[in-house]
Amino acid sequence: MSSPASHPTGGASSCPGPDVDPAAVADCLSAVLARLRWGSDGVPEVAARATRLVLPALTTLAALRPLLGPWDGIVHRRCRLVPLGGPEGAARSVGAEGTRGGRGCDGAAGPPAGGAPSWSAAARGWRTLTVSLLDGATEVTHWLARHDGGDPKAAGLAGTGPRAGAPTAVAPTPPGTRVPGPGAPRRGPGADTGTAPPGAAPPPGAGREGPALLLTPADVAAWARATGDRNALHLLPGAAARAGLGAGETEIVAHGTLLAALSLAVAPARRADLRLVAPAVVPPEGLRLRLAPDGDVLSEGDVLLRRR
Repeated sequence: MSSPASHPTGGASSCPGPDVDPAAVADCLSAVLARLRWGSDGVPEVAARATRLVLPALTTLAALRPLLGPWDGIVHRRCRLVPLGGPEGAARSVGAEGTRGGRGCDGAAGPPAGGAPSWSAAARGWRTLTVSLLDGATEVTHWLARHDGGDPKAAGLAGTGPRAGAPTAVAPTPPGTRVPGPGAPRRGPGADTGTAPPGAAPPPGAGREGPALLLTPADVAAWARATGDRNALHLLPGAAARAGLGAGETEIVAHGTLLAALSLAVAPARRADLRLVAPAVVPPEGLRLRLAPDGDVLSEGDVLLRRR
């Protein structure tokens, strides 16, 4: 087996890395959110609240990383947070496709019951996994995917359709097609190429209001250090392109949990279904994001994270 790749943030990509550092997570969020104008709540308070809300997702992912083999190239498709007890929800089975986890003796996230979770059989070059774990009083379910064999450039993530977020094929860009400008997201099949017919419906995120900010590669690297998630997709330019995520050779993809934290900052909730419907491709000059009041995260009118 080859040695795992080293990353600029330190550590090795195929190891679980250090524990999640809540203080560093809050600092990272504060630095990003400081670029926005807030109402009555100050940035430190907003960042601290969002950190508390997203922390179960971060700690359960950290518990999964050593069980899933090489972490590089694994794509986060969806994360659901459900508080246990009370009127909002109670413990329940995840279903046939899911693997239920437990909690450690200190109440923190523990490994799934029965050992390492199992990936699905490959379909169109991708394997998928749905796993649920407990972190304190919160049940967290993660939907993950990884490419498995074949040409990784022949696969990507679609943002629309009946299986939004599922891996699908991405056709080559036809000659003369308008390429999105710097900071614009890369989209899957059916994306607007600048030649939409008259009367066509606008994209789902068109005209959405909300504060805007620029997310930079430095922000993504800081998030990797704070969470211990050193997946090469987030740190090594070109790794996302080789994984078929529609990114360029100089670009990275932001963590889904970072988008989730920004969503929870503007629309806080203990119960949340966060669907990562398109990769947040970050070029060297940064990615322009808009945070909708309902918690959706958009870029150039395209929805990257959809709240349900």
